[in-house]
Parts: sequence; C-alpha cells; structure tokens
Amino acid sequence: PFLSCSSSVTFFLIVPIAFLASCGFFRLANGTKNMLANFIGDSLSKFVVPLLLLIHLFFLLFAYDIYFFHYFKRPTVQSAWQCGNKQMAKYVKKNYNRFDKFYISTKNGQPYIYLLFYNNFSPDRFQTEAQRSSRDEFGFTQVRSFDKFVFKLPSNKDKSKTAYIGFPDEIDQSQVDSKIQFQGKDIFWVKENK
Repeated sequence: PFLSCSSSVTFFLIVPIAFLASCGFFRLANGTKNMLANFIGDSLSKFVVPLLLLIHLFFLLFAYDIYFFHYFKRPTVQSAWQCGNKQMAKYVKKNYNRFDKFYISTKNGQPYIYLLFYNNFSPDRFQTEAQRSSRDEFGFTQVRSFDKFVFKLPSNKDKSKTAYIGFPDEIDQSQVDSKIQFQGKDIFWVKENK
C-alpha cells in the first residue's frame, strides 16, 4: 500500500542489482590485485593495495569535507546560490511601512521570488500588479516592478522615503545606512532616504 505501482516493480530489482554490483567489485579487486602482483611482485602487492585504498579513502573524505563544510562559504558560491535574499526579504518586511519605494538590484538573479515567498504576498495581487519586460530571444520575461518594488538600481539615489538595496559594488560605502548579512558577510548594502 505504501509503494506506488512503478516503485514496487523496481523494488524487486534491488537484490539482483546489489548482487551484480558486488560481483563486479569483487572481480575488479581481484583483477587489480593480480595485475599488481604480476607488475611489482606478489609480496609487495600486499602493501600496495591497502595503500592505494587508504589514499583513495583520504581523497574521498577530503572531497566530502570541502563540499559539506567549506564549499558553500565561498563568496562566489554564495552569490551563485543567491544567499542573503531571505534576509533581504525580512529587511523589506520589517521596513515596509517606512518607505514608499524599494529599489532592488537584480545583479545576481530575480529577487522578487523571495519577496513574494517570505512576505506572503498574494499571488492574485502580484499577477495583476506585476510589470514585466518584453520577451527576450528565448521567450522569457523579467519582472520589472510590482507594489512598492522596482527591480533596478537607478544612478540617482536621492528620492525621499525610498530604500535602495544593492550589492557592495553598486552602492557607495559612504551612503550605506544598513547592511544585510549572511553568515557574517555583507551581501546587500542599503541606502535609506527618509
């Protein structure tokens, strides 16, 4: 009852696939051992095979360590994964009534998705208010604005009751009123005109 029809059919393949995989691994291990014994001698191959397995295990653990504990902390990865947009959406929600307009950078993707999700914006209201760009050569459009949000940073950032949210290379450091961080690193800088 808990298995669907398609998964119950493939469920019975687990045993044959495990058997074939273990036979293949056994033949590979024996073949490698015999090849090493012929190449470097039988007595020396007893030390080389475990040494090769230890080296493989070391690099496997090293790769897992980098992937699970260090890779996502790199600035380029955080940028590609659009880290900090959740914190930006929370900043907007907290300061929504303070400003008439929010100008938000689209340098690393479309942040409107995060505003809709984390601020529980009504889908019906979004569909009626959203201003979109014309279709590009691939048939895609971009959301230019909706509600109080405009997704482009203007060169002149002097409008009153407006917040400008951009990346550190888009807003002059002397104009920064607030910073939005992810894991202790500045992702967005905010210029607030009251």
